[in-house]
This record gives sequence, C-alpha cells and structure tokens, in this order.
Amino acid sequence: MLFTPRHFSATHWSRDNTVHPTGNFCVEGLYTRPDRLKTINFLEETYNAVSAKQAQQRSVEEQKGYLHYLRILEFNIRQTLFSNVANGSDTNTQLVSELFTLAVLVYLGRATSDLLPELLDKTEQHIEKAFALFQTLECCDRQFPLFMLGCEARSEEHRAVYLDLVSRTQHRSQAAPLVQVETLVKASWAQSDLANHTGVKFDYIEKLNALISSCKVIPTFV
Repeated sequence: MLFTPRHFSATHWSRDNTVHPTGNFCVEGLYTRPDRLKTINFLEETYNAVSAKQAQQRSVEEQKGYLHYLRILEFNIRQTLFSNVANGSDTNTQLVSELFTLAVLVYLGRATSDLLPELLDKTEQHIEKAFALFQTLECCDRQFPLFMLGCEARSEEHRAVYLDLVSRTQHRSQAAPLVQVETLVKASWAQSDLANHTGVKFDYIEKLNALISSCKVIPTFV
C-alpha cells in the first residue's frame, strides 16, 4: 500500500497515547525507485528513519550505520531538487512538487538535528527557498507542504507571505478548503512565539504530535 500524507498524519495523531511502530530502514532501498513515486516514497523513508530514532539502544557500529543511512537519505532527496532545476521547468505544478520535496527535507532536518547538526544550515536554506517559492506560486493545492513549511514561518514577513499564498489558493484552486491547515499552522506559530518568549525549547516531533492530535479527525494533508 502506497504511503500517503494521510498515513503520515495518522502516525502523529493520537487519542490514547498509542505508540506507533517505528518502521525499519534499509540503505539499499534508497537507490532505485520509480521517478513518479520518488517524492512520496521519500516521505515514507523519512518518516521511518525519524521513527527509528526511538528504537532500542544501538551498538556503536549500529549507530554509525544509522547516521550513514540518514546522510544518504538526505543527499538523495536533495538530488531531486537539483534534477528539477536541470529540467528547467517552472510550471506551477513543478514548483508545488519542489515545495513537497523541501517539506520532506525540512522534516528530516528538524527531526534529526540532534544527531546531524550539519543539517541545521541546510534546513534554514530549504525554508528560505520555500518561502521564495511561496511568493511566486499562483496557488498550492497540496496541504502537506503548506502545513510543514507554514509551521516554519517565524517572521511577520514570512507569515504574511504564507497567508497570501493560502488566500490565492482558496480563490484559484478547486482543492479542499484549507481552514484546518491554516488553523494548525497558526497554532504552531503561537507555540513558537511562546517558546521564544519563555525560552522553553519544544521537541519538534512532540510539537507535531500535539498539533496533529488536536484534530478530532485525522487530517489527510492531501
């Protein structure tokens, strides 16, 4: 069964403190995949990789293998961005696909920053790239990147850019209403502002879990 953004949100949604399975990781599986499924497959690989952080204690060699796997995964996801540039396509659909890829990279970078601090600068670059794309897009009818990247808006300027894109999308797209996504993103902003004010640092995954679990029904993010 194909992993979808709905599966992603389901794994972060909880009503009874259920612990979701961590999944497995396999370096060999990263090298071959159909082009049309690359982005969504990378989302599944990334979720499994992030979940594997919670696995039982590893030996030193096992931990080295896990970190090697994370680096290969991050590298391969970034290569899809470079291939998009090489293709020279700037259609709205292609740009939305690029946003999806950036969202996966940001998720990986944020969730593993304690293990791979070298990804911190790259993650910030991906966020800046995403908000630059927000300004050029006619609309974005994919909720997953709108949620994941919208949560990264720290400045008033970025938040205004995000809200403008949501408004354009609602007017020009036949996609489902974005009220739920916008509500979750604004809740994330409130948590970030609180953290900045109090100096409290929220765990990235715990924050996602809390946001998504606040929904009475599992969000689909399609």
